Amino acid sequence: MDRIFLDEKASKVFVLLPSREWTLFRTFVFAFAVLFKFIDPFLGFIPGRFTLYLGLLMILSLFSLSGARPSRKASLSFAFLYLLSLVLLVLGESGIPYCVFFAASIYRLGYRKSMRRAFWIGFAALLFTCFVCFAFGINAQYNTLHGSFLENRYGLGFSSPNTPGTLVMLLLALYLCGYGRLDRRGIVLFSVTIATLYLFTKSRTMVFTFLLFALCYFPAIWLTKRKKGWLFFALLPILCTLASFLLGLCFSEGPVNHLLSGRPALFRYYIENRLPVLSSVEDDPSLAGYYLDNLFLVDIYRRTILALFFLFALSFLGFFVLARKVPSSLYRSIALSFLMLMIGSMSESFLATNFNASYVGLIYFLVLSRERGGTLTLLRLCERTGFSPKEVSL
Repeated sequence: MDRIFLDEKASKVFVLLPSREWTLFRTFVFAFAVLFKFIDPFLGFIPGRFTLYLGLLMILSLFSLSGARPSRKASLSFAFLYLLSLVLLVLGESGIPYCVFFAASIYRLGYRKSMRRAFWIGFAALLFTCFVCFAFGINAQYNTLHGSFLENRYGLGFSSPNTPGTLVMLLLALYLCGYGRLDRRGIVLFSVTIATLYLFTKSRTMVFTFLLFALCYFPAIWLTKRKKGWLFFALLPILCTLASFLLGLCFSEGPVNHLLSGRPALFRYYIENRLPVLSSVEDDPSLAGYYLDNLFLVDIYRRTILALFFLFALSFLGFFVLARKVPSSLYRSIALSFLMLMIGSMSESFLATNFNASYVGLIYFLVLSRERGGTLTLLRLCERTGFSPKEVSL
């Protein structure tokens, strides 16, 4: 039987928590949404696997959402997001649709609980994939040319030596969203994981991302406590886009360009030779060999600038809602996760163009704020934890 809750203010009775069968179904959809990226090497034989995967996830999440029985306003919000997702998929942008479908699949499961489970599922799947691929030599070794010598690197089954480290950054985002902060256990776990992966992949990207995030960690926590601090996180996509242009225009040569593996030089190439696009140009022959490792410039020059505009709007509206209508601990955790992913996305476009924990949170709470009974009431029941009214400003 479904659990029934009486909203005293509205004097209405409505269904909040689903039956056991629907909960199990949404748990299955949730696991399906998490696992794909971490076991991708085992799915390489499937042509167009990501497109097929997104199609299946969209269908499953729609069924999952129907079982959650959102209110009329929340349903309309999801309908708009699904329509926008279909438009962006046609234009060649897959990241935002992925996050929309994921947010729908966990609706009423509880965001924080889902992110914790996603972290442990992803962590176990990544370790399993890396171990099996390395042990059996499945697409494991890469030789990277550095000047006049070859450096042995390992992709550990993935298409690039940087991909395992990028997935670790995704796991860090999940950890922050699930546990609210980078505690002692998290520091030890990620430090050991990053150090171990570096020995095999020689991926400096994840090391720089982790260190830069660590430097910003305490200032970011301080900002989450300021009344207008949400504006900084809301404007992060714009700030990182401007920073990407500055890197390309000012540091396309010299030690900074070398330290960042030549990325600023590629940034400058695109800035000076390409025009913003409204649909994907991934197959443009003139772009062959120019792999652009920057989310913000990828959306402007290769994928679709409309996705970047939506990212700006989502971050602004999402943090406006978060700062006012959810407990401070949840607001802080999503803000930290978003900061880490924005830092990482300046050197790895994969981080935000695929599954992104903080985008899921922004979408989840943006729609949840449209529900009946008040956001805090729903959070108490969905998360099954006791939030204090002092933690929220309705």
